[in-house]
Amino acid sequence: MFSQEVEDFMPTTISNYESAACTLGSYTNGNIRLFELIANSGEAREALAINSALSETSTEYTRSSTPATTTSSTTLFKSSNLFDLDIMSQNFMTGDPLSLDSIRSVLGRLEDTIIFGLIERAQFAHNPRIYQRGAFKELEQLGFSGSWLEWFLKETEIFHAKARRYTSPDQYPFTPASELPKPVLPPLHFPDILFPNDINANKSILSFYTRAIVPRITRRATLALAAHKRQNGIYGDGEFEDDGNYGSAATIDVEVLQAISKRVHYGKFVSESKFISNPAAFIPHIQSRDREALEALITKPEVERKLLVRLQKKVDTYSPDITADGDSPTVNGANGYKKPNGGKIDTDGVVELYESYIIPLTKEVEVDYLLRRLDGMDEEMIERLRNKDF
Repeated sequence: MFSQEVEDFMPTTISNYESAACTLGSYTNGNIRLFELIANSGEAREALAINSALSETSTEYTRSSTPATTTSSTTLFKSSNLFDLDIMSQNFMTGDPLSLDSIRSVLGRLEDTIIFGLIERAQFAHNPRIYQRGAFKELEQLGFSGSWLEWFLKETEIFHAKARRYTSPDQYPFTPASELPKPVLPPLHFPDILFPNDINANKSILSFYTRAIVPRITRRATLALAAHKRQNGIYGDGEFEDDGNYGSAATIDVEVLQAISKRVHYGKFVSESKFISNPAAFIPHIQSRDREALEALITKPEVERKLLVRLQKKVDTYSPDITADGDSPTVNGANGYKKPNGGKIDTDGVVELYESYIIPLTKEVEVDYLLRRLDGMDEEMIERLRNKDF
């Protein structure tokens, strides 16, 4: 059971979230399920009516799905994309969040979250229009000059901020904090885990995700769309990239971006864990501002290699469609594990996401955090740290 304050908050927040998503176009696609409870509400009907102006001009290539049935408040809460931080995020109230086992567990779950999110995003075409600022006159009429995805992020994060998501030490918004509301619920009193800092790499995450990752992982869906359009007499510029599923694509983009953001910023926990285990090894390099030496202290090439191999195995396991007779994927002798004949996503594209973007950016966050680790400390405090007198 949830606490009474959460139980009281749930109906309002779920309704607000689903209604907002209706307005944004998420539920014009059959693959994104509207809760049965909310589908019958006036708020949802009104939001769907607002969305009709967009859907009339959209070429949604919808797929059928079985409506979800919600049987309890617990099921409803877990099925939504609601992030009340005391139940949906890392639990900082128990255990040691800086232990290696805890960090490995979080990073492992985030791998799964990112992979499944990318698999879902790969089912839609690129839809580059949603990443272009000024591409939607509907947003300009609302006084918003950014892209569809940026608006989607802001609207989503406004809701999540009310649910106190960004009071948690592992959550970082893409929207400037000054543009987000205060939480509706009273604050949770988290233990002091990280050294105070203002490091936020989300601008870089948004940039590489929209410019490099999305075009690659959606290539198959984009080519399939072009073939479908040619069969229907659409040729040239009109046959590529855009399937009109703006709400569905952006919904998944937000989920993937939030997971990548948590993964990258969890580097702060890695740095803090390594720092407190051996402060004397780090302090001289922090004082001399030696980024290369600090990066060498936190980098383990063998661990990174194993991570990439594990990631490829996971994608190869999660992405193929299993046939009715349970046929297994074919064997790829090069790496000694099974690789599918075909799958829902470009495996190498997911591995490249980690190898070329997530891992390097995480290291930057780790080093930036370490460089701030002694800020405001006098020599006596630093000496106590060096001797592990804390």
